[in-house]
Amino acid sequence: MNIELLIGAEDGKGAFMPAAESVEWQTEISGSAGKLVCNILCDRAFEISEGVPVRFKAEGKNMFFGYVFSKTAGVDGRMRLVCYDQIRYLLNKDTYVYEGKTASQLLTLIAEDLSLRVGDVEDSRYVIPYRVEENSALLDMIENALELTYHNSGKRFVLYDGFGKLCLKEIASVYGGDKCLLIGGASGEEISLVSSIDKGVYNKVKLFYNDRKSGVRDIYTAYDSVKAGKWGVLQYTASLEEGENGQAKAEELLKLYGGKRFKIEVKGAFGDRDLRAGCIAAVSRDIFRSMGGEDKDRYMLTERVVHRFSGSGHFMDIVLADI
Repeated sequence: MNIELLIGAEDGKGAFMPAAESVEWQTEISGSAGKLVCNILCDRAFEISEGVPVRFKAEGKNMFFGYVFSKTAGVDGRMRLVCYDQIRYLLNKDTYVYEGKTASQLLTLIAEDLSLRVGDVEDSRYVIPYRVEENSALLDMIENALELTYHNSGKRFVLYDGFGKLCLKEIASVYGGDKCLLIGGASGEEISLVSSIDKGVYNKVKLFYNDRKSGVRDIYTAYDSVKAGKWGVLQYTASLEEGENGQAKAEELLKLYGGKRFKIEVKGAFGDRDLRAGCIAAVSRDIFRSMGGEDKDRYMLTERVVHRFSGSGHFMDIVLADI
């Protein structure tokens, strides 16, 4: 596979291309920046310093744009670089108070404050009435806004860095519209399936709102008695933000989290350059049937993708979970 690693100035002037022995690119759906780890042979190691831009392409396709955050050099000319994309800067902490904004608008505001590049940002539509984020990581603020959007509208969006530009898209369009990856029994060297009601599964939802003016606590509930009888009561309890529709949100949460959760890990799959965390994959019923699960095809969400490029080719490890 033809891979290209370019290190140097953002305008390309003075940049150079070292020999790359291996490259690993990792993305996760939340909580962390895109990460590139590369092992290179370089006789110009003195020119590589922290903060230097790094561009990575595979077969001519733009894969990663980020910056060197750490380096390890050996006496034999070999060097290991750890690089992160722009999302790394969203780990900075700050305080924001905002009113009547969507998650998309919050992302745009924060990116502007940090002078980060912005690409395709879809309208997340749900308006958050009012929120205070005090001394929190900027990434947490944005993900909190996306979670509120998901819980109130059922629409799930993913934030990612698309070759040097922050993008926000609904999950159905991250991989390419009506296109999705097909996962079958022969998709990797090793495939494992986990089904669970241990985390993120609830059959009773209880939301409350403390009205400061009246001193009254309003309570909203949604309950699935059938599943509670089968699994015992698994309750989700949370406070409401001012302006949220309590009953509608309780019912939406029960719908989103009312079934048992599946997770699949695929190791050693053939590489797909378009796949990143946040893409939807179609998983064959053969996997579930062979491992004692439900006998039906399912659409699942890629939570974590690790691409590995080397002389032996392009392979990847994938973690998929229920949407």
